[in-house]
Order: sequence, then structure tokens, then C-alpha cells
Amino acid sequence: MLWQASLGAQDAGVRARGSRARRSAAQVAAFWIAVAFAVVLLAGAAVVMVAMSQVEARAVTTMATVQQAVPHADRRGWGAWVGFTTVDGTAVQEFVVVGTEPSVGDRVQVTYDPQRPEVVDRAESFESRWSVLAVLLVSAVLMLGVAGWQWRRPSTGDPRASSQLPQTSDVPVNRPDGLTLWSDLRPDRPR
Repeated sequence: MLWQASLGAQDAGVRARGSRARRSAAQVAAFWIAVAFAVVLLAGAAVVMVAMSQVEARAVTTMATVQQAVPHADRRGWGAWVGFTTVDGTAVQEFVVVGTEPSVGDRVQVTYDPQRPEVVDRAESFESRWSVLAVLLVSAVLMLGVAGWQWRRPSTGDPRASSQLPQTSDVPVNRPDGLTLWSDLRPDRPR
């Protein structure tokens, strides 16, 4: 004789499988939005990494002379128009954010791309650009974590999704074989 699970156990198994399989449209949308945002962040990180590695491979560091100091518009410090000569002898004048207030004639160490001398920045800022890459990567990992959490969350129809237990005392289960099962065993219900 084969063992067969009771009807109640079979119903519980079907309900459990069905509740995990069904996701609300909001859950599915939130999951895909989080995944799409993470993909955009990872693509941005890839672009930043490629651009930084190309510039750093060709970067040349030199001393530039401050020609004019101006307060920076977004209050990150002071900016300066600096002048320097590239390795091939071209005179360049570009704007660089220098942090502290410089005086005209001060010398500032800058890094530039010889192929595009207008791409110039303070020598220290090239190292700090790796922090942008780190922030993008950490943000992408966090968004993938949110997507995973959103996917693992119980669906709204699942009793585990709410803090209250479902009210099951008035829920009859009508079986195809004509049996009516009640979800509780109160004495006022027929058995």
C-alpha cells in the first residue's frame, strides 16, 4: 500500500507553491527597475574605468603657473587659469580647480593628456577619480541587493507578507468530491 498525504497537507502544498510563484505587478516592476538601475550603474563604471585608464596611460604631469585665480562657482574651493607648455612645445591655458586660494604666479602640479591638452586637472585629482568608480560599483551592488530582496519578498497575497495572521475562520474549502472542509474546528461549524 502506498502512502498518500492527507488532503489538508496536499492543499497546503499547493497553496505554498502558488503563493511563491505569484508576484504582484508592483513587485515585478520594482525588481526590474532595480536591475535596470544596477545595469546603468555598471555601464557607467565601465565607461569611467575605460576613460580613466586611457588618460592615465598617456598622462603627463608638469608644473603650471597660476595666471588668474577665481572663486569656484559650486563652492568646492578656488579655481585658477593656469598656463603650461606641453612636451611638444604647445602653450596651453586651462581652468583647474585648485582648492585653496592661489596667488598669481604660484606653481601648481597638473596632469594632462598629451593627445588632448585641454583635458587637464590637478595631479591629485586623478587618484581621486578611482573613488568615483568605487562609488558606482558599490551602488550597483546595493541595487542588485535591493532587487534580490524585492524578489525574495513574499507576494502580497501570501500571509507572510503582512504582520497579521489571516482570518481563516470563515473560509470554506469546497472539494471537487463534494466535501466541504472548514479552516477551523469551531463547534458551530458542520464537520
